[in-house]
Amino acid sequence: MAAPGLLTGIRVVDTSWAAAGPYATEIMALLGAEVIKVETSGHPDLFRRIVDNPAAGLDASTRFNALNLGKLGLRVNLQKPGGLDIFRRLIAKSDAFVENYRPGVVDRLGISYSELIKLKPDLVMVSISAAGRGGPHSSHPGYASIFNAMGGLGHLTGYRDGPPTEVRDSVDLRVASVAAFAVVAALLHRKRTGAGQWVDISAREAIASFVGDALIEFALTGVSPMRDGNHAALEAPYDVFRCQGEDSWVAIGVSSDEEWARLSDAMCRPELATDSRFADRVSRHEHREELDALVAAWAAGMTASDAAALCRSRGVPASEVLGGSDFLSDPHVAAREVIQKVEHPLLGTQLVVRGPWRLGSGDEPSLEPSPMLGEDNEAVLTELLGYSRDEIKGFQDANVFE
Repeated sequence: MAAPGLLTGIRVVDTSWAAAGPYATEIMALLGAEVIKVETSGHPDLFRRIVDNPAAGLDASTRFNALNLGKLGLRVNLQKPGGLDIFRRLIAKSDAFVENYRPGVVDRLGISYSELIKLKPDLVMVSISAAGRGGPHSSHPGYASIFNAMGGLGHLTGYRDGPPTEVRDSVDLRVASVAAFAVVAALLHRKRTGAGQWVDISAREAIASFVGDALIEFALTGVSPMRDGNHAALEAPYDVFRCQGEDSWVAIGVSSDEEWARLSDAMCRPELATDSRFADRVSRHEHREELDALVAAWAAGMTASDAAALCRSRGVPASEVLGGSDFLSDPHVAAREVIQKVEHPLLGTQLVVRGPWRLGSGDEPSLEPSPMLGEDNEAVLTELLGYSRDEIKGFQDANVFE
């Protein structure tokens, strides 16, 4: 069933939902793993229910499609005795299991790590939750905005005179990337030692690991770093500046005296490079409001693309701030084939983002759409798990596939 790829031959069972778990397993599917997504119609993936047209049903969510590319779909209710039997047989034939239930749910369902390793002693199981298994907050539920707040990222995001700011789904995707890495690392450990692994991932801690320097700064100085807009510590100019046109901006980042001299030249203000207020890194940061005002006045007279191009021609890091349509039409994005098309049975042609890697070996499977709810039941139950037609009929009669 699996397409060729670096992880071909690895089978992953996925009961996760929303974004953090599904994107973690999608990363593995994009690398060639066979990912079997287990759902029920009574409790489908959250993103199946977020659709532009509710009348279209659970199989018409573009958001679900984007996070579940290339997976197989198994519709089975784990709360039915027959459903649990199917799941246990599936685990016995799989390499990894990824779930993001609240702590305690897998125990109630009878699919805890201690139970599953009786079926598959070298199983790799990855559990993602808001605060991890253990600790006073382990039972707390959460979504991306909560992980953002709990992990300390929200406190650092926004303007000094404004509230903490969400960074939305990117929080979930950061947690997902940590989880995918954990699965592959645990599989590598299994290959080396023969031993499975249960990996407990706290979304809160995953996010905290991305703001570790701020935590260390507080530990060393006792001063908690505050929100500071787009400014960077000891770097200036390092911001976005409005350009000609509606909602048009250029991002410029200067991190050395040489870059500042080149930007000054691009602005036709070479004297600014030796101005005592801006002559070195510390001085530029101390006078960054004056400096930003000068750069802003220059940028306002140019288009974002011209400003960015001029900066880059002088060796100054810069880019237009790309919106969705700008990104899709960007020639570099096109050259690297970042955006791909998949044909979905209900949604038709969908634009999706391929994996953010390029393999020299070329071992990358073709992109396939997300599964319809229970789309692969017959193949998984008969070809993989070996159930007979009569047994499957019995499961149907018992509403195991509801």
